[in-house]
Amino acid sequence: MKFVIYILFAAGCFFSILHWLNNFNVSPDSSNFITAGKNLEQNNSLFVYANWPSRSFEPVTEPYTEYMPGLPMMAVICFAFTDNPDIVMLALNSIFIALVFFASLLVLKKIKVNYFYQILFLLMLTFFGPFRFIYSYFWTESFFIFWSLITFYFAAKLIDEDNKSYWILGCAAAALSSLMKIYGILNCVFFIIPFVIHKKSFLKPVMFVAAAAIFIIGWYLRNEFLYGYFTSSHKLFGQFNSYNVLRPFKYILFLLGNDKPANLWAAIFSGVSLAPLFLITKNKEKRIFRIWLMLFLGAAINFFGIYFLSLFSKFDYLESRLLAPVFIFVLLAFIVSSSILFERAKPFLRILFAAIPAVFIALNPVFEKSIDRKININFPKEHFLWDEIYEKKISQTSSHYITDFNYNHQIYGNKPQRIITNDSLFQNIDYLKEITSKGVMPFIVLRNNELPYFYFEKGKDVLGYERAGLENKEFTVYVKK
Repeated sequence: MKFVIYILFAAGCFFSILHWLNNFNVSPDSSNFITAGKNLEQNNSLFVYANWPSRSFEPVTEPYTEYMPGLPMMAVICFAFTDNPDIVMLALNSIFIALVFFASLLVLKKIKVNYFYQILFLLMLTFFGPFRFIYSYFWTESFFIFWSLITFYFAAKLIDEDNKSYWILGCAAAALSSLMKIYGILNCVFFIIPFVIHKKSFLKPVMFVAAAAIFIIGWYLRNEFLYGYFTSSHKLFGQFNSYNVLRPFKYILFLLGNDKPANLWAAIFSGVSLAPLFLITKNKEKRIFRIWLMLFLGAAINFFGIYFLSLFSKFDYLESRLLAPVFIFVLLAFIVSSSILFERAKPFLRILFAAIPAVFIALNPVFEKSIDRKININFPKEHFLWDEIYEKKISQTSSHYITDFNYNHQIYGNKPQRIITNDSLFQNIDYLKEITSKGVMPFIVLRNNELPYFYFEKGKDVLGYERAGLENKEFTVYVKK
């Protein structure tokens, strides 16, 4: 059975990377991560080109302050070997998808659940919808999940042995997870049980959390000293988002089928996951119970930490991808709970506890069964546009360029990008005259057959612009006459 685990580990890792290569997507966040990384490597400074969050139309670069700097810093390593941002994204995310599977294998071996449940967890990791979703984008999630799993791994090792090295490595892993996302500091909760077991003084946990938060403290102090603010858009207590009160729970029901059986699955899933709370554990079972308790506390506090941020922050933390790191611990807790029930149950009930997670995977529509078998990478359309812009030297004499709502341009256009987020503003000639008078000879880049394109076509002569002679069929570029 051990060989089945290794085969499934290799297959799941391979197919997840293949899924990423074939569904290579770049979001606005992705464009900021990779642009900041490229600028850090080439200019020794963290900045981006798109006018977010300032919305300013002055032709200047924007400081990178809105996210933790972990992913751009990782990208620097790859940019040392190539200056192609697409290759960097493809390679870096592939490496960390593989590392997520590797960390999962370490955790499964450490917690020593039944081989059958190890197989089920690897299947969940490969086919569960939210994981497949984050495998499709260059985001921080795969990096964050890896460091979170490694944090839990060292916490699990501390269950068996009070080793100074495990405390240090666990603290370092928690710090590296917080370097990716600020709420990575919540991963310190995995060490509550080890602290209690080994009867550490109160000062030790405080020092542990402070050491794990070192990157967060350093990053926000840096922003405050350099720019006068911690962050411009992720401000806490900026508003109360009442629409987020029930949204994560609705999303969980959606993942469970979004129909009447979803409520049944929610009850079964919750009942199985919480069952160890009501079991009287014998001495020989204390270890697995403690591991379950670590998972339960870690998943709960991570979820409610994100939930709290989503209620009182100007930034929405409840996108499905941001909940994916929580789901991995929820599913792991579910697997451990099922294993505990299986081991304690009478023979005729063991079939039931083995069947529940298996049927959950087999019947739930959120588990995608399709598998890519060939590599067919589709680069962003902007990649080819900017090859032609550079070839025809359109951008040489311009201080910046103006676009519709498309952040991908900043990955390839190495100068300030001013985005007009409201399409109707392309109809306002006075507004366009004002913003195109800023800087030196700004050119316009618009997607064909979109509203901004049609609006600008009507007013281009009044504004003194004409089409640049491009062969690209996806975009039109306008330059000053």
